[in-house]
Amino acid sequence: MSLSKNSGKRQLVFPLLVFKIFIVCAILALAIYVIARLLRQYTYEEILRAITGIERRQLIIALALSVINYFVLSFYDAIGLHYVKRNLSYVRVLFVSLIGHSFSNNMGFALLSGGAVRYRFYSYWGLTAGDVSKMVAFTGFHYWSCLFLLGGFAFYFEPEIVTTHLKIPEYSVYLFGLVIQLPTIAYLIWTWRGRQPALVKSWNLLLPSFQTASLALIVAAIDWMLAAFILYSLFPNLPELHYGTILAAYFIAQVLAVLSHIPGGLGVFEAVVLYSFQTVGLTEIFGALIIYRLIYYILPFLVSAALFVLFELTRRKKRPKLIP
Repeated sequence: MSLSKNSGKRQLVFPLLVFKIFIVCAILALAIYVIARLLRQYTYEEILRAITGIERRQLIIALALSVINYFVLSFYDAIGLHYVKRNLSYVRVLFVSLIGHSFSNNMGFALLSGGAVRYRFYSYWGLTAGDVSKMVAFTGFHYWSCLFLLGGFAFYFEPEIVTTHLKIPEYSVYLFGLVIQLPTIAYLIWTWRGRQPALVKSWNLLLPSFQTASLALIVAAIDWMLAAFILYSLFPNLPELHYGTILAAYFIAQVLAVLSHIPGGLGVFEAVVLYSFQTVGLTEIFGALIIYRLIYYILPFLVSAALFVLFELTRRKKRPKLIP
C-alpha cells in the first residue's frame, strides 16, 4: 500500500513540475513582450546611448551603495545565527552572507540555492544541517515578509501606479495591499504574545522573541529601501521620478517578481518598472534598469563565484582556512 502511494506521488510530481515550468516560461515571455512593446518606438542606438549615457558619478554612487547594501545583508545571517544559538566570527558571517545572497538573488529558489551555499560553509565551521536549515528558513522568512509588508504600503501610498494602467478601482489596490500585509502583521502579534503555534512545534522550530523578529524585519526594511535607492541613483533627474514614487514602484515590481518564481525576477521586474513609468523617458529608465541588474546582481555574483572557487581550492589543498 505504501509503495503504491509513493509511486502515485512520484507520478503526480512530474506533471506539476512541467506545469510550473510552463507557467514560469509563459510569464517570462509576457514580460519580454511588454518590454519589447514599450520600447518598440526606439532604435537600438537610442537604447544603447541611454545605457552608456549614465554619468560616472551615478555609477560610483550605485557601486558604493551596493557594497553597503551587501554589508547590511550580513546582519540577516548574524541574527539567524543568534536565533539558532550559534556563534561565528563576523568576518566568516560576512563572507558566507555575500556568497549566499548573491547566489540566491541570481539563481532564485533562495531556500535551495542560498541554503546549499550556507550549508557548504557553515557545516565546515561546525554547524549542523538542522542549524543551517533553521537559520535559512528564519532569514528567508523575514526577508520576504518585509517585502510584502513594505509592498502593501506601496499599494496604499501610490495606487496610481496600478490604477492608471490597469483601469481597476482604487479600493481593490488598497485591499490587495492589506491582504499581502496581514500574514506579517499576524506573525508579529504572535511573537509579541510569545505562544508557539502547533505548526512550528511539529517542525521542531522555535518561534523567535518579538525583539528578534522585529530586529530581523528592521534589517530587511533597511535592505529593501537601500536596494531601491540604488536604482533611484541611476535614474535620470526628472521631477516625476522622486524617490517615493520609485520606492513604491520598486516594491510592487519586486512583489510581482517574487510571485512569478523567475530567478532574480528577470524580465518581470524590469517590465513592471517600465510599465509604471511609461509616460517618462523610457530609454533612460531601461538603461538604468540594465545597469542596476549588472551592479546589484551580476557583479556580486561574479565576485562571489570567484570567492567560492578560491575557498574550495584552499580547502582541498588543506591550507590554513581562508577566513580567520
